[in-house]
Amino acid sequence: MSQTVLFIDGENFMHKLEAVLKESKKTKQKAIDLASLDFNALFEKPLKGLHLHRKIFYAAKLHKHEDTKEKSADLIKFQRKLRNSLVSQGYEFVMSGNVRGQVVGKKSDLQRKRS
Repeated sequence: MSQTVLFIDGENFMHKLEAVLKESKKTKQKAIDLASLDFNALFEKPLKGLHLHRKIFYAAKLHKHEDTKEKSADLIKFQRKLRNSLVSQGYEFVMSGNVRGQVVGKKSDLQRKRS
């Protein structure tokens, strides 16, 4: 029996999912809570016929930053909620790399730092 493993690059996947949902006519009327999304239902059709041995979601570790305290806190809260939701759906949640604050233009922003 084959052992199929689903690897999800969390940062890229969530950004793309958010962009697709924003363009969808169905979601323009209401906000979607991505942290509460049913990922199993999302992958059901595309992965039909595959028995997934493991489902692994990778995300960068978030830290609070002095220049972006409120945004940092919101992102950390979102990541915790997302992690709990994914674990309850049978996914492994793996932290890899870090996010650090960087000045982009005249504003501080959070960017991923690979380590």
